[in-house]
Amino acid sequence: MRTQKVLQNNQISWFNEGSKRLNYQMIFNESEVKNEEDEYTEEKTDINELLDERDARWKRKLEQVRDEAYAEGFNAGQAEGIETARAEIDEKLSVVREALEQAHEEWKSRQQILEPGLLDMVFEISESILGIPVENPAIRESLEEKLAPLLQKINEQSKPILWVCEDDLEFVQALKDDFSKSMVLNMQISEECNPGEFRLETQEETVVHNFREMLDEFKKTLALPSWK
Repeated sequence: MRTQKVLQNNQISWFNEGSKRLNYQMIFNESEVKNEEDEYTEEKTDINELLDERDARWKRKLEQVRDEAYAEGFNAGQAEGIETARAEIDEKLSVVREALEQAHEEWKSRQQILEPGLLDMVFEISESILGIPVENPAIRESLEEKLAPLLQKINEQSKPILWVCEDDLEFVQALKDDFSKSMVLNMQISEECNPGEFRLETQEETVVHNFREMLDEFKKTLALPSWK
């Protein structure tokens, strides 16, 4: 026994139409999917551009902030460097100033120690020079200045004796004759007298004009420290 069809072929022809509609719908839906994909691609492209623009904007901002921070740090560092350099210079100058002051104090201390010795040396040199015969017009002028007033006051009754060095004997004789050729004056040569020096002896007094003694007297009047 043959099985009967539930539906005859002529009865399912609408399925063909329905399938055609289904196919159209699928094509339509597929077109919509493609449009959505295109829109998504375009939207994705727009987002990437926005992201790139944002990144570029942030990059510029970061570069600006970095440059400002660098400039600020450079200025601060420069100012700090100047202050540091000034502080170092002041410190070095302070060390130099202190060293100079200390050296000056040491110099003054040594100078105070040396001064008496130098003074002694000066007088020793002067005394050595006095022992050397010297022909100097100033010495003769000094001799005349000191001796002339004494010759004017000489009393022959006092038996005066004038001691001079050999080099001054002729000069003193001429000086005596200028006052009085008749004056009796005993003139003697003394080895103790240097040029310009003399010793006048009378019964009343003895007048000595001696550079060494004058130097000693001058030395005493100074009242300065000495190593001796």
